[in-house]
Amino acid sequence: MFCEPLSGKRTVEAHEHRTMTDWALQIKHLLDVDYPTAQKVILVCDHLNTHKPAALDKTFPPQEARRMSKPPGNRSYAQTGFLAQYSRN
Repeated sequence: MFCEPLSGKRTVEAHEHRTMTDWALQIKHLLDVDYPTAQKVILVCDHLNTHKPAALDKTFPPQEARRMSKPPGNRSYAQTGFLAQYSRN
């Protein structure tokens, strides 16, 4: 699920399994379809073992993975932050 609280936008897609490839494909869709003109997309993720930048490297060719994860010279990229493991909020 992707949620943008300030705009009220929420996107949900269910899969039989939660794999790194599924997550990477969703990130690609988020960057290329949902926010194609964004200069920066900040992701806040839980600690699920598939929510890692390595998923992009595993799923896509090196240039594509780098385009989605590194800022210099790119129009859009994903910056990933993680929720505190024992957060009360």
